[in-house]
Amino acid sequence: MGQNLWLSRCLGEKDQRSANATAENGIFLAMTSYLVFAVTGMLISRPFFTLQTSSAVIAEEGFQYMWIVSVFGIGLFLQTMNEKILASTGRTNLTMVSQLAGAAINIVLDPIMIFGLFGFPALGVAGAAIATVTAVSWGCGSTAASTGRSRSGFGVSGLTGESSGTFTVWVCRPSSCSPSAAS
Repeated sequence: MGQNLWLSRCLGEKDQRSANATAENGIFLAMTSYLVFAVTGMLISRPFFTLQTSSAVIAEEGFQYMWIVSVFGIGLFLQTMNEKILASTGRTNLTMVSQLAGAAINIVLDPIMIFGLFGFPALGVAGAAIATVTAVSWGCGSTAASTGRSRSGFGVSGLTGESSGTFTVWVCRPSSCSPSAAS
């Protein structure tokens, strides 16, 4: 929550350098958090589920789900950060759309991948994890595309930032787009 508040403040003050640094730091922290989550998930998933149940089948399925979500869960962290960037620039409608679309994708993919519908193999609990990761990855991609617009909306333009390097936060309407222009 602090990242998007600080980013909003920087943009309001037309402090492009601080806005860029805030976006860069937020994305770095999201990726670092993912790495901690992935390593932790890989290391403690099996012992955790083994301690929770005496059923080897349930423990194995829990481990499979947790391992898939932990290892391939980078989309969750980056989607959350992209949503904070969008919210700080006033585009909360895009975060809502990405979350709703991700939930709909998960609802559709769950039975397909769990039970093996439409030619997909039945994957059980692993299929549920794959459906979840796929839906979250789609949400991440949609928020990244929304923050990556530099000419037709609000966002962060990658690799072409002016001030501190990697990112430029753009706040504009399609007719007048420039770094941190008041909308």
